[in-house]
Amino acid sequence: MPRFRSVIVVLLLLTIGGTRAAEGAPTVLFMISEPEYQTEITLPEFAAKELTPHGVRCVFAIADKKTPDDFPGFDGLPSAELLVVSVRRQAPRKEHLALVRAHLAAGKPLIGIRTASHAFGAKPKDDAHEGWMTFDQDVLGGSYKNHYGNVPAVISVAAGATTHQVLMGVDATLLTAERLYCNATIVPSATALLIGRSQGEKMKSTSRGPTKWERAGCSIPRLGRRRISRSRRSVAC
Repeated sequence: MPRFRSVIVVLLLLTIGGTRAAEGAPTVLFMISEPEYQTEITLPEFAAKELTPHGVRCVFAIADKKTPDDFPGFDGLPSAELLVVSVRRQAPRKEHLALVRAHLAAGKPLIGIRTASHAFGAKPKDDAHEGWMTFDQDVLGGSYKNHYGNVPAVISVAAGATTHQVLMGVDATLLTAERLYCNATIVPSATALLIGRSQGEKMKSTSRGPTKWERAGCSIPRLGRRRISRSRRSVAC
C-alpha cells in the first residue's frame, strides 16, 4: 500500500526531525514481538529501503519466538532518538520497561503500530518481568477494546486533517478487507488523522473511529512531555 507507506515514512522523518541526535546520524530503535504480522521481517526491510537512505540509523530489538518477552539489544534505547513499538501482549523485563518510561520522561517520541495498544498487556511470568496494562490510555491516548470481524472497511482522512504535515500530498482513501480495532475515543490532546468505517449489514452506523492519530506535547504524570503517534486500524464501538 504505497499511500500508507508514504504516510509512515513522512511520520518517521518528521518525528526524528523534532529531536536532536547527540552526534552522528539519528537512531531509531524498533521493539518487535508479535506473532501475527511478521513485522520482524517487514520492518527491517522497510527501514533499509525508506529510512537508511535518509541517514537514519536503525536498531532492532527483536524477541525470539521462544522468549517473546525478552528483547535483546534493548539496552541501547537511551542512545536512540525515537522508539517504534510493534509488540503484542508481552510482559518485558522490568529494566526494559524502565527504559521505555525513561525514554518518555526525557521527552523523546514514540510511535506505536498495529498491536501497540496492547503491547504490554500480559501477566508477567516471574518477578523479573512486568506488564503495563494501561499503556494505551497512559501513553498512546487511545481506548482499545478488542476488534471486529473480517469485514471490509473504508479508511479516509479525518475532517480538518488534510493539511496536516504528515498527510500533505497523500491520497489516503482506501478500501481494506482487514478487520478494524474497536477504539471509541482518543484523548483531547490527540489529533485524529485517519478515520476507519466498517462496512456491512451487521455493522452499527456508528462503527467508525480513528485509525491514525498524533499526540503532540502531551504531559502524563511521571512521564513528562513528548510526542506520541499511533498508527493502527481502529473503529469506535
